[in-house]
Amino acid sequence: MKILIISFGKKHDPSLASLIDDFTMRTSRWVSLEWKIIPASKDEGERGRVEESDAVLRIIKETDTCIMLDERGRRMNTDIFSQYLSRMMSAGEQRLVFVIGGSHGLHPQALDRADLVLSLSDMTLPHHIVRLMLVEQIYRGLSIIAGSRYHHA
Repeated sequence: MKILIISFGKKHDPSLASLIDDFTMRTSRWVSLEWKIIPASKDEGERGRVEESDAVLRIIKETDTCIMLDERGRRMNTDIFSQYLSRMMSAGEQRLVFVIGGSHGLHPQALDRADLVLSLSDMTLPHHIVRLMLVEQIYRGLSIIAGSRYHHA
């Protein structure tokens, strides 16, 4: 299975890049994980959200399973998230696409494409931290599936 994480903005924050790269590399034991960083729209209003959503929808294939991150999304603990990943792998999903929306969130047209809308926290978080949290949770979920000792719950 392949995983693609789409995010908006600039490349990874230098203070977090080594951690993000480390977890990205660790996941390669089980899946191929790729990042696609799209420049954020210069328009901060509704038009910008539409532009960003259009950019995301051009990347996502019809056959992809798409998980959009949104503060109003479904909340999962780590074990439930791991079970979700396991089901996707068992079902033979070819590619999971995670989308971290821009600073003004995802437009409803993008959210409508989601197979799952997921919330990482009830709190508002900076995008660079969301990138790190997401890739770490993907790694943690995969390590649970593999029976690794990384997760101590």
